[in-house]
Amino acid sequence: RSAVFAWRVRGGTILPQRITLSGQQARFVPPDQRFYGGGPNSVRGYDRNELGPRVYVIRPIDSVRTDTFPAPTGGNSLLVLNAELRLPLPLVSQRVRLAAFVDVGRVWQREADVFTLDSLRITPGVGLRFATPLGPVRMDIAYNGYGTEGGVLYREEPNGDLTEVGSVPATPPPPELRRRIVFQFAVGQAF
Repeated sequence: RSAVFAWRVRGGTILPQRITLSGQQARFVPPDQRFYGGGPNSVRGYDRNELGPRVYVIRPIDSVRTDTFPAPTGGNSLLVLNAELRLPLPLVSQRVRLAAFVDVGRVWQREADVFTLDSLRITPGVGLRFATPLGPVRMDIAYNGYGTEGGVLYREEPNGDLTEVGSVPATPPPPELRRRIVFQFAVGQAF
């Protein structure tokens, strides 16, 4: 077989209905109905759901140590563009293919973020596709030249409640190249 060029465009926005509860209007979109981006089938330069709005949570490990981790909150607008060129390798063209790709995307929370073209995240990469009886198995390596986004900082209380304690600022990209590389592994084509 010869080369294959594949592409995909995904976009959407959530426009919640007004819900009246005891005379009050609420605009709430449950977390499982929000948009998330990043991962092996989305923007491969980000880990699963790590593209877009997030908060940070401080969780106590013991009486002295704590752990801070990001928690994606999702957004109400999404734009993802993927392009991939799949080429057969000369020696084992029936079993292994090489892929070069570029993923572009962003997840927004419309009330807080402003949509601009320079806010889109562009992550190029390469990968291998192995033909197996289960279908193609993919290994992708993507380059992410962006820093992490800031967000609200919460502390997890012993009873499981979250208390807002501040904010975490956005950070610049890491200086080492190895920390800008994201590895993805999946079964099936990306799209």
